[in-house]
Amino acid sequence: MRKHSRRTRRKQKGGSKKCVFIDNKPGLGLGNQLFIYAAGLLVKKHTDKELCMFPQLDNKHSSKDYRYLLKEARPVERTPEMLERLHSSLKVHQHRNDLQHGTWNVKDIPTGPNDISLKDDGLYQNYAMIKPVISRIRGPLKHDLNTHYKTIHIRPHSAFMHVRRGDLQITKEEVKPEYLHQALTHFEVPQIHTIYIIVANDELEWSKAQDFKTSKHIEWFSDPDELKALYIMSKCKAGGIISPSTFSTWGAILGPDTNPDSIIVYPKVWSHHYKEHMSFPSRWIPL
Repeated sequence: MRKHSRRTRRKQKGGSKKCVFIDNKPGLGLGNQLFIYAAGLLVKKHTDKELCMFPQLDNKHSSKDYRYLLKEARPVERTPEMLERLHSSLKVHQHRNDLQHGTWNVKDIPTGPNDISLKDDGLYQNYAMIKPVISRIRGPLKHDLNTHYKTIHIRPHSAFMHVRRGDLQITKEEVKPEYLHQALTHFEVPQIHTIYIIVANDELEWSKAQDFKTSKHIEWFSDPDELKALYIMSKCKAGGIISPSTFSTWGAILGPDTNPDSIIVYPKVWSHHYKEHMSFPSRWIPL
């Protein structure tokens, strides 16, 4: 009876196996969740600990729990026992201030016997750093998207342009129409036949008012289902134009980045508040 009680108490505390905890700050959308998950995979690989993820709070783009898409993380809930373990875990990169776009080294992470957690306000937005685990995210995620949206057919030889202004409101900036117009000129090539313009945050009217000039066929997409938007971007193998948004960054990573002949354009300076770029591949085009 005593043995059973000890096993029960241990199970209630989340088990005895040590974890790498991810507890994202409130308000993060799917793009940032994917970057932080990628960082967690690197830590998991380095420390040989299980990756555990708490539910995202207050996603400003969706109320969905996306943990089912992140196959190598075990979903855990905010029980008193799990929160006690989280609060006592060693924070990784606790004193780093450059984890939005800057570099970081997984070798700096402790490998001792304790639970550890990623810095809770770090966004880990850096392509070069997460590159070793991108394929472990891309494959399962695209499989789920293809299964769920298999009835939606995307034209061949397609590229996307993502329009999202809201991410920059905190810095009192917005994506510049000049950037979008200039980026479109790179798509005047034979291998691109169709451009899907993905419009976020109910900005369809603003986007159409820009009167984008292109010789290509345009398909407009505006839908509250952000997974459907991600699916469309993932199927656009010919190219992508990224807004200053981690969401469309992952659209490019899932889709055109898998094609070495694709054209991917991104804003060199995401805002005047954050000057750093995100270490994208050299073949991507900064504007």
